[in-house]
Amino acid sequence: MSFFTISKTKFKDNSMAYLHSHEYYELYFQLEGARTYFCDNKYYDLTSNVLIVTRPNVLHKFENGPYQRVLISADANLFSNTQIEFLNTLDKKTLINLSPALMPSIIKTLDEIIDIENTVSEDKQILISLKLGLLFHQIHQAEIGTGEPTTSLLQDGINYALSPTVLKIMDYVQKNYNKKISLDDISKEYCLSKTWLCKCFLQANHITIFEYKTMCQINEAKRLLRATNLSIEKIALTVGFSSSRHFSMTFKKHLTTTPLNWRKQLRPMK
Repeated sequence: MSFFTISKTKFKDNSMAYLHSHEYYELYFQLEGARTYFCDNKYYDLTSNVLIVTRPNVLHKFENGPYQRVLISADANLFSNTQIEFLNTLDKKTLINLSPALMPSIIKTLDEIIDIENTVSEDKQILISLKLGLLFHQIHQAEIGTGEPTTSLLQDGINYALSPTVLKIMDYVQKNYNKKISLDDISKEYCLSKTWLCKCFLQANHITIFEYKTMCQINEAKRLLRATNLSIEKIALTVGFSSSRHFSMTFKKHLTTTPLNWRKQLRPMK
């Protein structure tokens, strides 16, 4: 069976407040509480009865709490082409508000999927696929609108408060991750002291600016390893590493395997 997990959990505090990406689709249903979602250099405020769909290999993070959520993680090959199109449409909307009146039926279906996942049955994959089809139909019926970002790089006249400043720095790094950049470059670009911008970035993301740059490099490398036949050497240079050896060492540090082995796991030879 393709990779699939589902969980329903209630958290009393903040969790997973760090940027990450994964190789599968993620459907995040928030049932209670208030959180913040970050993706594509935008922040979104989450309340009850919202859905977030995140495509594979997209850097994102959730912050704040307490909250209750249901989380589905699933490989793309678990879905039909039509379902993938539907998920990608939801992903483009980012934050989907769901009708409170129809949420009980969605929660009932989610609970049924959890029960199926926890059983041992030869028909598990078929039953889950059928329930996912029903769930997508319910989501389509329950959708009542989309949420707007609370802070975005596209807005004019943003003051240099913490989050907008960090967003600008992240945007700069995303556009230049395959180049040699320094704190001096960023400091001059935004007329900020190096000490201040490092402190702001670390407070917001719990990683340094250059750790974020490495994440962007690795994330793009993963995409190229999956989607192209480029050599490891070519991919290393494309994403900004000085050598394939440095790239392989950094890749293994983050993913505990070499780029070549990672590619073989995703694309086994027939």
